[in-house]
Amino acid sequence: MNNEIRNESQALPESIRCVGADDLTLSLFENQYPVQPMGVSYNSYLILDEKIAVMDSVDARAADEWLAKLAHELDGRSPDYLVISHMEPDHSGSILRLAEKYQEMKLVGNTKTFTMLRQFFGAKAPTDDRLLEVGEGETLPLGAHTLHFMLAPMVHWPEVMVAYEETEKLLFSADAFGRFGALSRTATRRGRRRRDATTTTSSASTARRYRRC
Repeated sequence: MNNEIRNESQALPESIRCVGADDLTLSLFENQYPVQPMGVSYNSYLILDEKIAVMDSVDARAADEWLAKLAHELDGRSPDYLVISHMEPDHSGSILRLAEKYQEMKLVGNTKTFTMLRQFFGAKAPTDDRLLEVGEGETLPLGAHTLHFMLAPMVHWPEVMVAYEETEKLLFSADAFGRFGALSRTATRRGRRRRDATTTTSSASTARRYRRC
């Protein structure tokens, strides 16, 4: 993945880092959707504040790259939260890797998220004391940033939720607004046309900026 290419189409604030990964070798997404020659992007973001939140994990295929990027951006700190917007494997495939690495980190999700977490991972699932359940309209303060949670069932699984960060006006939108295509192969053209664009879309979770009126 080329961070220079990614940055052409992103205008994220300094406190929010894109730590996702491109997958240029996957042939079939979910073993049924052809994605070549454009590939896919697994989007994950890091919010750096008094408390640190990781927004989604990535597919297991990209776990090593993702963990390395996180470690670089964390610069010795540890994340306080992993926010799980969706349990489909391109979002959840590296949850256990992160939970094992950062033992004090809490996992943030809703009731259905944690039901699926236990179903997916069985005895390996993080213990209940590490789970922070949120519901419709609840918030998670991080310091200067606050996440507001909204449930979005069937976008496109029943546990899906989105998070709106009120300070930066960013919506972390799970699978809404998504599309196939690795950012290193799709973002460049849009970035050159609209350098002020602040939208990043892909097959995985999306951060989308909403400006003040």
